Amino acid sequence: MKIFKKVVRNILKSVQQHERVVELILYYPLPDFKQFLSRHTPFQMINKIHVSNEHGKYGKFVVYRTEEA
Repeated sequence: MKIFKKVVRNILKSVQQHERVVELILYYPLPDFKQFLSRHTPFQMINKIHVSNEHGKYGKFVVYRTEEA
């Protein structure tokens, strides 16, 4: 989680310097990751794509996007 937060914060710093829309695509997004993005960042979930059951309950792609520049 510590590395994920650092990466997201670095992305957001870059967006402040060079304004643009950014998308994050997470595979097997743990609840803590989704909670961090929704509570502490401007990222909004825009899509959720489930994969076959053999990938377990976290087997999905979740796409997040920052607001339009």
